Amino acid sequence: MLSAAKIAIEKIRFAIGLLPAMVSGQAYVEAQDGFTVKELTRKHYSGNTQPFSGVVREHIFNRFLQEEILELQNDVVA
Repeated sequence: MLSAAKIAIEKIRFAIGLLPAMVSGQAYVEAQDGFTVKELTRKHYSGNTQPFSGVVREHIFNRFLQEEILELQNDVVA
């Protein structure tokens, strides 16, 4: 199991990797569509292709699902 410090470091590194998408928006995200996870990891983590821990992956996936559910609920209400 990863320590809290290692998980925090992974979250920070992941957030740094998201900065280009947050700054450049949807056009940047769509431009990344052709890359594999390994290529994106290498691109955003200075050549380190070690995958994210399961905890971080699950957190990201859970957040994505929550946003999708909220969007669907908003569509139903509207």
